[in-house]
Amino acid sequence: MMGFIRVYCLVLFITLRASYTKGVRECVEGEVRLEDGEGDYVGRVGLCYRGQWGSVSQDHINEQVARVVCQQLELPSHDPKVVMQYAGAKGPVHLSRVVCSGNESSLLECHHQKENGRGPGSWFGRDIGVSCAPPCREGEVRLLRSRVQTCHNQVWGYICFSPDTWTHQSARVVCRELGLTSEEALADHEGFHKRFFPHFANLTNCTGSEGRLGDCPQSSNQERCGNHAAKAYCSGIERCPGNETVRLRELDRNMGSNVGRLEICYNGYWQSVCRHNATGPTSAIVACRELGYSNLLKATFTSIGLYDVTLPSIPILWEGLQCHGNERSLSDCPRRNGFHNCINWEDVVLHCRVKECNETDVRLVGGQSAAEGAVQICQNGLWVSVCDTRWDYRGAEIVCRQLGYHGSFYALREHVGSLQDSFIMNSTVVDCQ
Repeated sequence: MMGFIRVYCLVLFITLRASYTKGVRECVEGEVRLEDGEGDYVGRVGLCYRGQWGSVSQDHINEQVARVVCQQLELPSHDPKVVMQYAGAKGPVHLSRVVCSGNESSLLECHHQKENGRGPGSWFGRDIGVSCAPPCREGEVRLLRSRVQTCHNQVWGYICFSPDTWTHQSARVVCRELGLTSEEALADHEGFHKRFFPHFANLTNCTGSEGRLGDCPQSSNQERCGNHAAKAYCSGIERCPGNETVRLRELDRNMGSNVGRLEICYNGYWQSVCRHNATGPTSAIVACRELGYSNLLKATFTSIGLYDVTLPSIPILWEGLQCHGNERSLSDCPRRNGFHNCINWEDVVLHCRVKECNETDVRLVGGQSAAEGAVQICQNGLWVSVCDTRWDYRGAEIVCRQLGYHGSFYALREHVGSLQDSFIMNSTVVDCQ
């Protein structure tokens, strides 16, 4: 009786991603820049270190960091500030625990800790942003990543959010004042840290017909303010066909269509779900089932802040999704509607892993024809690639015969593209007796 033995000594999933080619310098050592911001004076701090652009962690920094960055960029600033944390490190994280006196000529001259290129997915995957904005005019309004800010005493600050006073009518006035589309403006809110910007408790009760936010009735009552900033969406929120429809918005085409930001159609617009206080496994199962996935192997919730992607910011609909697993739809699950304590980097990313193959199946991928390519076998319902350790013509003969090919064959060892699958590492032994 003939057969073959497959020995798996170690299973390891490794994804390596590089944003540069070794030996090619992209920038000048110590150079800084602002990116991913709204305007020329606000953005994520990019830092050139060892010829590569990376970021600076928000861990244990002080406010003088902003002054040094703005001075280095030669941007006139009345009140430089560390304004926010950007979730999902863009490139390697070069520095953390940066403490400046304010007199340094370069960010690298500040006291700091080098992070050796730590990437997204850890505490160090939260980058700092800086505002180098020039002095503002009293009552001036702007949007900072959809958060509404107004100028008071030449300082930018957030408008305090209250569900009773910050409405779609208020958002409409803001958009109109900024010269943006106002008819379909949407109001929302987001948690924020008071150290980044002060908040002004000028709660508004706009009717929607005012020409400026300053024309709306104001209130100095801070009782319901807390740490929530008002937001306004003037455009870019995609309409959807009806209520309670679910979809995945693709993060990256290389990740596949079964991974994406979970979005709910509500009141005619696509809105996100917050990862905070959600029952991940059971809620993810219900979401995958509602999306039409069957033969599920695994369903998971993660936060979009762990991915190096940029998607449009959209309103947050639900927090604390608490599905039990037997619900037919996410709308049947307990959750918190409306008022939430979330920010957009906590948007849920859903991954629906389905059964791809049957045990003992084998295939060739990435070749010029169906008769050549990298070897993959089926393990636990998923395709995994085989490392070339101890690979020889005997293994190739078995694969070709299993695929129905007879005649000559070759056993090759070479790097094959950028396969995203798991690899069986170190000892892959195929032996026929």
